[in-house]
Amino acid sequence: MTIKSKILDIQGINQKLKRLAWQVYEKNSAEKEIIVVGISERGLMLAKQLAAHIQEISNIKTKLAHL
Repeated sequence: MTIKSKILDIQGINQKLKRLAWQVYEKNSAEKEIIVVGISERGLMLAKQLAAHIQEISNIKTKLAHL
């Protein structure tokens, strides 16, 4: 029997993404543009959410790319 455990719920994931967006902004606040790259389908979905959070908190233009 395998036991599955939930690491983060949707609120936890969203909170982590917002904190990550703040960290990206803090490290790159002088930049005019940032490229956020997502790997495959799920990574691209995550990259889109991260880019949206960055745009909410800053004037830095974000571009999306995927591998």
